Amino acid sequence: MKNLKLTILGVITLLFALTLNFRHALDDYGISKNKLHVEVLAQSNSSGGGGSSGGGDSSGGGGSSGGEL
Repeated sequence: MKNLKLTILGVITLLFALTLNFRHALDDYGISKNKLHVEVLAQSNSSGGGGSSGGGDSSGGGGSSGGEL
């Protein structure tokens, strides 16, 4: 019975901490104060004329050394 009470208390404490953390993040980043399109427009502005950034080179080889078998 004591173990059940401690488990329930732990879950309640965890949910309370997560709720406070979420509210702090909303207030800190201004998500609840500003409209969403303001943040989206701020991220869509690009400086420079670069293309997409892919990972790695574009060689189609498999990297095997030697001839075909």
